[in-house]
Amino acid sequence: MRKKYYISLILIFSVLPLAAQLENSIWYFGKGAGISLQGDVPKVLTDGQTDAEEETAIVCDSLGNLLFYTDGRSVWDRNHTVMANGTGLKGHTSGTSSLIVQKPGCDSMYYIFTTGILVLGGELNYSMVNIRANGGLGEIILKNVFLSENGNESVTATKHENGTDVWIVAGKHNVHSRWQSFLLTEDGVVHTPIVYKTPVIYKPEMVAVSAGHLVFSLGGESVFFTGYYQSTPDGESKRGVFVFDFDKQTGQFTYKTTCTSDNTLLDLELSPSGKFIFFIEYVNNGLSSTRLLTRYVLDDVISNNQLKDINADTLMVNRALIRAKMGVDHRLYVISGIERDFVSYLDFVEFEKSKIVCHHQGLSLLGGKAVRGLPTTSIVNRPSSYKFSIVVDTLCVGNQSVINVNSSCDSIHWHINGEEFTSFDSSTQYTPSTSGSVVIEAQIFRGNKVFYATDSVASLRMDKPNLGRDTLLCNNESITLEVDQMNLQRVIWSIGSNLYEIDVDIADRGDIWVQVSDIHCTMSDTLKVEFIDCGLLADSFCLGNGSLFELAEQQLDSVHWQFGDGVSVSGHRLEEHLYTTGGIFEVEATAYKLGLTKVLKSEIYITEVPKDFLPDSTYIGCEATLITPFETEPYDYLWQNGGTSQSLLVSYSGEYSLVISENGCSASDRTYVDMKECNCVVFVPTAFSPNADGLNDVFYPITDCEIKNARLSIYNMWGEKIFDRIDSGWDGMYEGNLSQNGTYLWMLNYLDHNGSPIYQSGSVNLIR
Repeated sequence: MRKKYYISLILIFSVLPLAAQLENSIWYFGKGAGISLQGDVPKVLTDGQTDAEEETAIVCDSLGNLLFYTDGRSVWDRNHTVMANGTGLKGHTSGTSSLIVQKPGCDSMYYIFTTGILVLGGELNYSMVNIRANGGLGEIILKNVFLSENGNESVTATKHENGTDVWIVAGKHNVHSRWQSFLLTEDGVVHTPIVYKTPVIYKPEMVAVSAGHLVFSLGGESVFFTGYYQSTPDGESKRGVFVFDFDKQTGQFTYKTTCTSDNTLLDLELSPSGKFIFFIEYVNNGLSSTRLLTRYVLDDVISNNQLKDINADTLMVNRALIRAKMGVDHRLYVISGIERDFVSYLDFVEFEKSKIVCHHQGLSLLGGKAVRGLPTTSIVNRPSSYKFSIVVDTLCVGNQSVINVNSSCDSIHWHINGEEFTSFDSSTQYTPSTSGSVVIEAQIFRGNKVFYATDSVASLRMDKPNLGRDTLLCNNESITLEVDQMNLQRVIWSIGSNLYEIDVDIADRGDIWVQVSDIHCTMSDTLKVEFIDCGLLADSFCLGNGSLFELAEQQLDSVHWQFGDGVSVSGHRLEEHLYTTGGIFEVEATAYKLGLTKVLKSEIYITEVPKDFLPDSTYIGCEATLITPFETEPYDYLWQNGGTSQSLLVSYSGEYSLVISENGCSASDRTYVDMKECNCVVFVPTAFSPNADGLNDVFYPITDCEIKNARLSIYNMWGEKIFDRIDSGWDGMYEGNLSQNGTYLWMLNYLDHNGSPIYQSGSVNLIR
C-alpha cells in the first residue's frame, strides 16, 4: 500500500501537572465507594461512609494522609467516624453539594461550602472545621452560615491575584443567570459578593436545567460553564459552553464567547496541561440517544461559535455517561448516571496522535457504588512546575538509538509511534522500523507526581514497505496492493510481478509478499489474503417471535453477532435472536477465519404492535364520545361492530373492543364506556383539618363532573390572599408556615363541561 509521511520540525515541550499535590489523592464518593490515587495504579478503598448521588469533597494533608471528607450533609474524620458536631450540614445528595477550602494563613482551619439543589431553594452555606480539635480528629466549630439563595448548584474556587486569598465562586439563578464571587481571607468570608449578571436570560421552564458545571482554567483567568440559555427573552433556547474572563484581583466576570452545541453538554473537565477540554455529550437523534466522552483542543472551543465545526476525539460511548473528573495521577475517571460497582478511567489524555488506553471496567469498587458524582477539587494552590524535555539521537531505520529525558525520574512509560513499554531510568533504546516522523511521548513518574513530554523526530533512510493488515475478503472482491515508487531500484512480488501496484483476487489467496530495494538496502513485507462467501440471510418477525440469521459461508472458525439492540453473542453461523422492542435494527456478523475477520451487515425490521392502546379507565360524560387510540399511526383497524376506521363514535354505555394490525402482526384491546348524567353539582366543604392524619387534610371542591381550569383562591380575615392555584387544593400552609385556626374566605372559578365559566365563593373553617 502507498504510505504517506508528514515530516515535522523537532518539537520539545513539557506539560505542567494540574494538581500533583497529595491533598486530592484520596477519593470517597457515591455509596461507600473509594479510590486512592497515590500509587502507579489506582487502589480501591472500601472504608468510605458516603451516601451521595452526586459530588463529595475530601482533603488530605501534604503527605497524602486523610484528614476528613463530606457528602455535604455529614462529615467523617480520618477514622471514618462522624466528626464531632459533623451532621446536619445543608448540602443535598443531588448537586455539587460540597467544596473544601483551607483558610488562608491557617493550617488547622478548613471551610466546607455546601449547596442545596435549585428546586429546593439552592442555598449556599458554609461551615468551619478545626482539624486540631478532638485529639486531631477535628470538630465542626461553625455550621451552616448562610451566604446566598437560589443557587444553580455550581460552586468552585480559585486563587486571588495576591496568591493567598481565595475566591469562592457560585452560580445564582434568576431571570438572568448570575455569578457571585465571595472573597475568603485570613479574617474569614466576606459575605457581600461581587455579582455579575450575564447577558443570558433563562425562560421560567428552564429553571430545572439551568444548573451546569463551572470549571476554572489552570491559571484562574478563564471560566467555562455548561448549560441551556437564550439570547433574548423570546429567543430560541440553545445549549453549549459559556466562556468568561475572570479578574483574580476584583473577582469580576466578563463575558467572552459562547460555543453552541447541537448536543446537551452534561459535564466538562480540563486536561492536566489545560490544552484539551473534555465534554460528556448527550446525543439524541430522535430515534435513539447515547452519550459520548469527547476531547477538543481548548483553543478551538474558545475561537469557534459551534462545537460541531471542531474536530473532536470520541474517547468513550455509553448511554449512561454522566461525570468525568481528572485525578492527581493525570488519569481521567468516568462514571455512569446509574449505580455501578466500577469506574472507568483513561490514560494518556494529553497525547494527540497516539492510542488512548481506556479501561471501561478496569476498576471494580469491591462493593461500593458510583452514582452520578465524583469529588470536587478542594485544592486551589497550583504546585511548582518541573519541566521535562526529550533528548534523542538521530533516528535511522534499522539502527538502535538512545532516547533520554533531561532529568532523573523513577520510571517512564514510553509511547513511540504506537508502541508502548516502560523503562526504569531516564533513557531507553529504540530501533525505528519505518522512515518519516517518529512521535515520541513519555509519561514520567517522579515521586508521587506524573509529568508528560513529547517530541517529533524525522527517521532517515528508506521506508519498509507496508502492505497493510492481513485481510479477509468476499469471494467477489479484490484488493490493490502497492509500494511507494520513490528511490526504488527493484520490486519483486510473490505472484511474479515487478510492478509497483498489483491486484489480488481469489485466485491469489494465501500469503502475498513484496521485496523492494534501493541503492542502500532491501526490505520486505508480507500479508495474508483469504476469501469467504459473504451472504447473510435474515428473516423478520412480529415482536415476540424469534428472528433467524444465517451466514452462507460454511468454513468459519466462529461468528460474533451484534443484533443492533445492544445484545451480542459469540456463536455459530446460524443463530436465533428474540427482540424485546420493535423497529429497524442493523445486524452485524463478524466472521472469523484463520485469525482474520470480516464484518457483514444486514438491516431488518421487527414489527411491534402496541398493547393496551385503549384507555382502562371509564369514560365519564353525557354526550357521544369519540374513541381514537392513535392519531397518525398507520395500522389496520377492526372494531367489534365491523368498523374499520381509525375512530369509533359511541353514544351508549357498554364494552367496546378493537383489533389493530401491521405487517401481519396484530393485537387487541377493550374498554368500557359509562355515560353519565349531565346535571353537575360542585360541593365545597365548610371545614377541614390539616393535621396530617390522612383525613380531610386538604381543602378542595368535590364533584363527579368534568370541570376545567379550576382556580381556588384563599383569603385570611384581613383580606390578604394567601393561596391562589389552578387545579390544586390548599393544605393550610402559607409561606412555608402553618396557618392559624379560624375562618377563611374562598373564591372558586372554573369551566363546566360545556365550557361555561362558573364562579362560587364562601368560607371555610380551619381546625387542627
